[in-house]
Amino acid sequence: MSSETGYGRVLYSAPNTYTGATNISGAILQLGVDSALDNTSAVYVGSSAIFGTLDLYGHTTSKLITTGTYGTANIINSTGTGEATGGITINSFLNIYAYRGATLRVSGAAITGLNKSVTIGGSCGSSCTNYDGTVIFANSVANTYLGNTSVSYGTLQLGAATANLIPSGTTLTVNAAATFDVAGYSFDGALSIGATGLVMSSVGTTGQLTGGVLLTGTLASISAAANSVLTI
Repeated sequence: MSSETGYGRVLYSAPNTYTGATNISGAILQLGVDSALDNTSAVYVGSSAIFGTLDLYGHTTSKLITTGTYGTANIINSTGTGEATGGITINSFLNIYAYRGATLRVSGAAITGLNKSVTIGGSCGSSCTNYDGTVIFANSVANTYLGNTSVSYGTLQLGAATANLIPSGTTLTVNAAATFDVAGYSFDGALSIGATGLVMSSVGTTGQLTGGVLLTGTLASISAAANSVLTI
């Protein structure tokens, strides 16, 4: 078992051969290669009553990521394009974000968790302003975390036609300075746009909002990129 603790950064620059679990508690673990976690039996982020951060660092992991029961888990990508394909199980608080200019794709297996919420862009107030990259939900199966989704900074983009990428029966809230991009796909859930939040379709002519939109901010906006169509 490997436990990454403290408040600094640990970089896995090569594939590791230990087969026990990896616990990230009060520290940041960065992946230096795609296969950094291939042999570990499980990955736990925020496994104590504090926080833990897994930084994909422009790489891909196929491991199931499980958040701790009490702490805050951060799954991030600080450079380039990082991808998590093995699924995420939420047991407490989960922030997913990419740094400015970076992209984090969540694909493959589902995000699961009973009545657990997801925050895109972090929940750290003004110190989150650099966490405004793009997070893409492109799972091949429905996400079932069954809590609400909040976009606080950056962009949440749909990356697949999979139904219920934002779980059915929940609400997606787009806050000030944040964007939700359907990217030519259809979104049928409840949608709330606050302050200067933006909902858009960046590509194609088949983007749709079919679940109703609540505008709670005086400068909230809905738009489509040039040569694109967003139907409401």
